[in-house]
Amino acid sequence: MNELRDYVNSLFIGHRKTAQTKDLKEEIYGNLEARKADLISLGTTEAEAIEQAKNSITSIEGLIDGNKEVYIYQFRRELLQWSLIYLISACIIMMPMLMVHIGTPFSTLGFLITIITGIVYIRFSAKGRKSHLNDRTYVNLTHYERIRKLFWAFWAAFVLVYTAAITAMYFGSNIWFSRKVSISGPNELAVIVIIYAVPFFTIIIPLIVNKIPGLIVKYEVHNDEEKK
Repeated sequence: MNELRDYVNSLFIGHRKTAQTKDLKEEIYGNLEARKADLISLGTTEAEAIEQAKNSITSIEGLIDGNKEVYIYQFRRELLQWSLIYLISACIIMMPMLMVHIGTPFSTLGFLITIITGIVYIRFSAKGRKSHLNDRTYVNLTHYERIRKLFWAFWAAFVLVYTAAITAMYFGSNIWFSRKVSISGPNELAVIVIIYAVPFFTIIIPLIVNKIPGLIVKYEVHNDEEKK
């Protein structure tokens, strides 16, 4: 059994297996083996040399490309705050939808989600105001940059597919047979506009995710702060 190899493997538990982590794992293992050999050459027993080598590195979080140590409580609080701001804005925009029967469920759902988010934000802020202000953890900026781009791409594809489906449902025969589109009155027009508008309110999701990379940078722990 190679104790140092097992120890290095344990440090990488929970991390994705990529070319970078594989190279880093081998580099750390090589450094620990070299340190062990140096200690043994100085008269340290093998068991003590292994323990000292292991104690020389207890975490690899700061060595992963893109990893940033952030004040996690403050990061999460502001992310919740922005989520609430976006939801309140959406609710204000959705208020005219209450005038049309079909818009009531969407508006009600939006108000309900906003109230729940507001309660979570208030409780979260009160709970951690004093005890968790300096809590830190590592977050991978590169990972969230990729997620941000994926969310925007999926959202754009969703809106495109939804719009095409609704258009086919309501106006497919008119388009196919080159017939004039006929809308009976203001109420029917309002219904159609609301149905087309519904997916655009889901932009809140990519907007929230879009905030994450900026907040990681904003709440990153810097060396000068650690010295204070």
